[in-house]
Amino acid sequence: MKTNTKYIAVCFLFLFACSSRESNDKKIRKRVSGYFETYQERKDFSSFMEYYDDSIVLIDIINGDSIAGKEALSNFFNWHNPSLKGLSDDALIVETQTIEGNRVVTSGYFTEFEWNDTKFEAMDFIIVHVFNDDFKIIEQIDWINYPQNLLTPKNQNDLDTLMEGESESEKQLVGTWKLIELADFDPTSKRWIYPFGKGAQGHFTYTAGNIVTINIFNEIPINTSKDSINKVLFSFEDILLNSAAYFGEYSIDEANGILTHHVKGGAVPWYIDTNQSRPFRLENDTLYIGDMVNWKRILIKVD
Repeated sequence: MKTNTKYIAVCFLFLFACSSRESNDKKIRKRVSGYFETYQERKDFSSFMEYYDDSIVLIDIINGDSIAGKEALSNFFNWHNPSLKGLSDDALIVETQTIEGNRVVTSGYFTEFEWNDTKFEAMDFIIVHVFNDDFKIIEQIDWINYPQNLLTPKNQNDLDTLMEGESESEKQLVGTWKLIELADFDPTSKRWIYPFGKGAQGHFTYTAGNIVTINIFNEIPINTSKDSINKVLFSFEDILLNSAAYFGEYSIDEANGILTHHVKGGAVPWYIDTNQSRPFRLENDTLYIGDMVNWKRILIKVD
């Protein structure tokens, strides 16, 4: 009888957990649906802002904006700006949406519009939202395919640099960067994993002549003596997870925020003679490589 009681209790707990998860998913789905419907209509700005938590942080990857706090976000969106005029009944169209726990990834496009009497075509977007337990947005990451003439330099120095044919990003990137975090998001466990350990070490070097050198080392390196190297068997996976290194040239797609490594040689065979493109963002002396949702490499400038 006790066994049956335990079995029933386990089943109840399992069903309760599944029910809670399903209920949470429904609430997230309803919440994000209301958010995009309000955004699509682009009329009720107060209701739109109610979807955000006071601690909201928004990062616009392509434009390089980082917004913290609800008031700053309100000024950033600025729906009432007379310079912006929509040319369609719907401000945006949602095409796909993926919900995993409290994280929602939505793709679609903003419909055509006018800015300062200049017409702009539709812009593709990918928007990532993270909701808290109160179903309010606490984090947002935007990938928007802005046209080149909508990306305005932040100051006259930027403009002068662009006129010279070298972007501010190209100037900022030159130097040596120390790796401080390398992680990949595991959708199964919904946790960040660290292939080279949380204390992974390494440097990325970018020269003014567009040469790139990458070196990454595991926080716990393979420990073996020179005398025993022929006696110990290592798998190729052991070697790859101990260190990774390659070299080549690099280029920057400023408009789309893409950094490409044109690999010429190195210890990762399938990288050789390939173009490895990565989304990136520069903030002062910090370099972010990756989409920050599924994978990230964060570095600080040391030289």
